[in-house]
Amino acid sequence: VPFDLKKPFSIDDWAGIDDDDPDIVEARKILGDAVDMNAPSIERAGQVFTFVMDAIYHSGGTPTDALLDASPLETYRMLSSGEGKGFCENRALVYYLFANAAGVKTRLVDVAGKFGPLKLTGHYFCESWDDDQMRWFLVDPMSSVTEVRNPGGRLLGTLDIKKLFDTDMISGCTALYYDPDMKALERHAIEAYGKGNRG
Repeated sequence: VPFDLKKPFSIDDWAGIDDDDPDIVEARKILGDAVDMNAPSIERAGQVFTFVMDAIYHSGGTPTDALLDASPLETYRMLSSGEGKGFCENRALVYYLFANAAGVKTRLVDVAGKFGPLKLTGHYFCESWDDDQMRWFLVDPMSSVTEVRNPGGRLLGTLDIKKLFDTDMISGCTALYYDPDMKALERHAIEAYGKGNRG
């Protein structure tokens, strides 16, 4: 990710995949009519999330070396075919690919910690950009959750959510959760985040 204290970077700089990348071009073909490319970015993000979760919901598990070395498109093919299992990183990579293919600017987020020289296990997920609210918002395929909102309807990014959890002010916030039986997104209280079935 580019970083400079003096020069601002565009949303495209943060998203990271070029529009003419071969995986992006192929991902657009795979999406077909599953996503309305004329819909607002938040609607497209939900359509992509549903498409991805339909394909990879039951793919959680320990990845093989082949999956860890796979391109984003190969990762999708392996997870969606049942040929492979993946960690949060692999599942986030699939959403990242298809969201950017649908024109929803999306970045990968990796949170981890350190205790002295020891690196603690972290979590990998995405943030997508909403053109209307001009904000990044959390998308977490491993936890089957997206579009976290405060009681006023404002989309929340990772740091917003962490701050609300840390200050015990998360009450009243909601998120869309993927329901594998309905193959749809349903809005629930955010207090359930991280407690659901992770596929």
